[in-house]
Amino acid sequence: MNSLFSRYSIKLSICSKMEKKNEENCGPCPSAPPEKNKTEKQIDAINEQIKTQLHFAYNDIVRTALDNCDYEFIGKLYAEIRDSLCNFVKKDGKTYQQIHEDFDVDFLTELMKNKQLSVDHLFGMTHMTFTWIKNMQAPFRDKETEAAKQRVLKGIDAEDIVPAYLNEVHNCLNNIENDIQELVENKDHPVVISMLQRGLECKGIKK
Repeated sequence: MNSLFSRYSIKLSICSKMEKKNEENCGPCPSAPPEKNKTEKQIDAINEQIKTQLHFAYNDIVRTALDNCDYEFIGKLYAEIRDSLCNFVKKDGKTYQQIHEDFDVDFLTELMKNKQLSVDHLFGMTHMTFTWIKNMQAPFRDKETEAAKQRVLKGIDAEDIVPAYLNEVHNCLNNIENDIQELVENKDHPVVISMLQRGLECKGIKK
């Protein structure tokens, strides 16, 4: 899933979250990265500086679009989030259709054109979006996702809320993508097998 602008991902390994607890029984997690040398740390620091600069530039672009009433641009960013969520579900399923109904891009655009988009509308959009994210992500992400939602809800107007919404939502979407990838890569690891088995048991499915 490619973002219209670079997302600012916060990668958190599934195995590393449980590694300390399970290392004695399962052995070290195969995805645990080796300790970085000085050069690698310097490169990481430079990358973080670049991400920070891109983050501020992205927010400036969004605020400029709001100031210039570039509603089509904002609508495209909103549609991208909708499409990103749809990538996690079957295209011929009810969930896919429900996501499209909830993320009504045309309605959002009309509200902006008619200058009727209120803070309450934006807060409602935020709650709806993060509900979908919570339904699709791993349970251990719930706490940080709730914190991300609260950061968006601290905004007092569109110029605060919209950039925060876009940044926080894309971070959460990146987390889901990364978690799925790591789950696939480590599907044979005892920790992952145990986690999947507990998930099946919670749904009343026996392996």
